[in-house]
Amino acid sequence: MEDSGDPALRMRVQEEQANRSRQDITTAGSLSTARFIAQGLAELPGRKSILYFAESLQLYDQDIGPRERTATALEDLADLANRAAVFFYTIDPRGLVSFGFTAADSPSSNPARAIEQSQERQANVNLSKDGISLLAEETGGIFYHNRNDIGVALKEAALDQDGYYLLAFTPDDDTFQQSKAGPSDPLLSVNGQPVNSLRRFSSEVYAKPHGEKLTLQIQRGTQNLSITVVTRARRARFDPLGSLADPAKHLLPRLVVLGVEVDQQVVVPGLRHQYGVIVAARSAEGLPQPIDLRPGDVIYSINGIFVASLEFLQTQLREMKAGAAVALQIEREGRLQSVTLDLV
Repeated sequence: MEDSGDPALRMRVQEEQANRSRQDITTAGSLSTARFIAQGLAELPGRKSILYFAESLQLYDQDIGPRERTATALEDLADLANRAAVFFYTIDPRGLVSFGFTAADSPSSNPARAIEQSQERQANVNLSKDGISLLAEETGGIFYHNRNDIGVALKEAALDQDGYYLLAFTPDDDTFQQSKAGPSDPLLSVNGQPVNSLRRFSSEVYAKPHGEKLTLQIQRGTQNLSITVVTRARRARFDPLGSLADPAKHLLPRLVVLGVEVDQQVVVPGLRHQYGVIVAARSAEGLPQPIDLRPGDVIYSINGIFVASLEFLQTQLREMKAGAAVALQIEREGRLQSVTLDLV
């Protein structure tokens, strides 16, 4: 937000920033406590589980960007939990959250503003769930939300403990012969990017195409060595979405793509947010103007407005005039970026 010179406005902005900073510190402290508990369970044999209740664990603010302190604390907790065989079952105690109109929205006098406020509430709730969902996903647990009966979630979490497998293997020398990296060689970086956790390694390697060369920095004894490897396979993370896209329902003609809404039925692991519209496929009908959208891109906002649903994005694009400037915030291969275009 720009400084307009209004002292009251400047004070309000400073208060908002201070509140966010306090929330970030408090959340990181809560995660550090959970990490301490998980560390204490590491010495116990077998599979261990922790029930974690939280109404909000926000990783990103739309106007100021990521909450670095919270994200780092969450990453450290998930990394420790995976090495200690600790599973987090996270529960959002808010129950079923309604996004319908309220009396304060005044839908009869200003329906457009009422719709915008409802969508903003939905986007804020979705943002608040990001970290809670990710903690369960990264540690092999389950995220329970939109339920008014917490007892059912507790029962399901208890039943999930009845049977499980812990799988491990000891690789032989041939496993590492091609890359010349041994099982005891710590990995320091991938293509110059530091790697301090399994999640960070996955984000650097996962989205690389088949046949791409990677430079790995490893430590062997007291020496740092640089080796080059070639990716041999790539899992088509978003390919199944193409089969879910129906041109009659999911077409975004002015973007020349088919989009699938992220919701409880379409959940893609590893996304920054569990909302938005995923580009499932390119449309068969092309436009003279190329648009830099690829299958797997996730559209989070249009001109600074959260994309709460596919229908909302279709409506926004349909109502814009030819030549209108559009700025999309997307996630591509784990990174946020902007795509700008002029509609035709």
